[in-house]
Amino acid sequence: MHALSAGVAQPASAAPGLPYANPIKSQKGADPWLEYYNGNYYLITTTFTNKLLMRKSPTLAGLATAPSVQVWEDSTSSRGTNFWAPEIHFIDNRWYLYYSGAQVGAPCCDTQRTHVLESAGWSTSVAARYSTSTPAAPPTAPTSSSGRG
Repeated sequence: MHALSAGVAQPASAAPGLPYANPIKSQKGADPWLEYYNGNYYLITTTFTNKLLMRKSPTLAGLATAPSVQVWEDSTSSRGTNFWAPEIHFIDNRWYLYYSGAQVGAPCCDTQRTHVLESAGWSTSVAARYSTSTPAAPPTAPTSSSGRG
């Protein structure tokens, strides 16, 4: 059946067959973040542990066999478990890595919070070591000298 029939959109359906297997990361590949920078692809995904791992390859296919490099590990009790949804961003000549982490021993997902890491020094390497895990907070609105926003 065509996606459009007499000008009316029809819902899409999955093709019959085998379930889809991710050809790039078959295990622990949830919440993928892919960044292309300086001739390489960088892939970081959810680990559900206290570690953040990254893969690097000049091709997308190469990510399937690229080694996972640990870029962050945290055992701080307030944020040291259940890492989810990492993202990497290059801002003002530094890499920033955002992720969600939870309090060790707390029930899932009551204490899940977003944190941000900054690359150690100026770095053009996405897979650099990161430091300073800080809770990510929304920016506050500037206040005028009168104190009335």
